[in-house]
Amino acid sequence: MALSTESIRASFFVYPLALWVVMAAVAVANGVFHETALIDRVGEYPGHVLLTAMLVVAIIVVAAAYFGTTPTIRKQSCWPSARAGLS
Repeated sequence: MALSTESIRASFFVYPLALWVVMAAVAVANGVFHETALIDRVGEYPGHVLLTAMLVVAIIVVAAAYFGTTPTIRKQSCWPSARAGLS
């Protein structure tokens, strides 16, 4: 079994890291909104439930945007040894 000499593109690390940073920023902004505006209006427990629902929706939207714009990886270039085993 020979190792491939192809290098891994930096985008394979940078894009997921950027996604993580965006999700962390969304979570922090959600927490700030919870502490500054939501608790006074709806109370502690309902505010927590609403905060959780809002964060889940925000994460789904950010993840869908990420995966909708991320190019797919061709199996041929990434898994040559797996392909060889199928033939």
